[in-house]
Amino acid sequence: MTWIDEVMAQTAEVESPKSYVYWAALTTISAAVRNNVYLNKFYYKLYPNIFCFLIGPSGVKKGFPIKMAEDIIRLVGGIRVISGKASIQGITSSLATTQTFKDGSAPITDSAGFIPAPEFAASLVRDETALTMLTNLYDGHAHEVFDVTLKSGIEKMKRPNLVIIGGMNDPMFDDIITAREMTGGFIARSLLVLESERGYVNALTRAPKVPYEPEKLAPYVREVAKVKGEFKWTQAAMDFYEDWYYNKFKPTEANDKTGTVNRIHDTILKVTMLLSLSRRLSLNIELGDLTEAFQKVLILQHNAQQMTDQSGKSDLAPATKIVLKELMAAPEYKMTRTQLLQRHYNDFTSLELDQVCEHLVETKFLISPYRAGNKVWLELDKNFLERFKEAEKKIAGVIK
Repeated sequence: MTWIDEVMAQTAEVESPKSYVYWAALTTISAAVRNNVYLNKFYYKLYPNIFCFLIGPSGVKKGFPIKMAEDIIRLVGGIRVISGKASIQGITSSLATTQTFKDGSAPITDSAGFIPAPEFAASLVRDETALTMLTNLYDGHAHEVFDVTLKSGIEKMKRPNLVIIGGMNDPMFDDIITAREMTGGFIARSLLVLESERGYVNALTRAPKVPYEPEKLAPYVREVAKVKGEFKWTQAAMDFYEDWYYNKFKPTEANDKTGTVNRIHDTILKVTMLLSLSRRLSLNIELGDLTEAFQKVLILQHNAQQMTDQSGKSDLAPATKIVLKELMAAPEYKMTRTQLLQRHYNDFTSLELDQVCEHLVETKFLISPYRAGNKVWLELDKNFLERFKEAEKKIAGVIK
């Protein structure tokens, strides 16, 4: 049983979606290993740090996986954790300061840090430069030393390496992710784990069959934190990756305004390194790790496409996004007007729904609402569906 298998077994009865727990586990490995390991890309070193965001409606249980990652990292010790509400200036100041530990762990002299943020939008003090700065810190390979000039002087960050796991619901995503972040690189560097329902229904009145014991999950991660050095390719993994890169990776053919597809090769390799470390302490890029990374990252790439295609800043944008998501998931891509109003009575009024439908008909996303029996039906336009599916095929072709 691998370490991630053990995590999934201990959390089998938690209500959080399984994908949230899986990615929280990988983020835990990322936070533990910091900038101790890398893959040599010859013109730069690729480190396995990731930004991971669990996205879903309130009540879908985003908090537990994030707390799990933080709990395990704190048990491991010797890792800088930046939690609670913080400004970007506070984050950079923390990263630039040597951190010592009461338990005798070696001090942290470089600028590696881990940010667990159950409510990411609320945790980050509003600042128009915040996400741009986080984008720069993500690319630690580009900055051996990163200077931040403040009124109080210059703060120097050495070998910055930042890992984030955060939670957001759809309105928060639309609020914090502006057009600049969509196209400026922040989304391209982020793994968006999108779920709409709990993964397991559990009243939590009975003890789980397998208890959740982070103290038993921490020892392996503690060993991961000690690993240092360069990842090496196995021949099978190298052959697979080169065949994909030279023959199938065609980012210019994808209609991607975020830049996610252009960066997806490095994202896949980061996740491959994390999967490898979750299974063994030797630094090898194995074919099984690589193919799993391809599968998992492809799903998240579709999430990014879905989130950004449906985002907007008009007053009706949140309602429009909800309507499109519901219809995309509905049988035969149609629902009754009453169903939508009943499901989302807190999200929009009947008048707002009518305005959304009018806009979607004009933009040819929706056919004109029609009456069948005593019900008014809303149905996606078949031409829009064909265009959407064709775009999905092009995106998938970039990865497969």
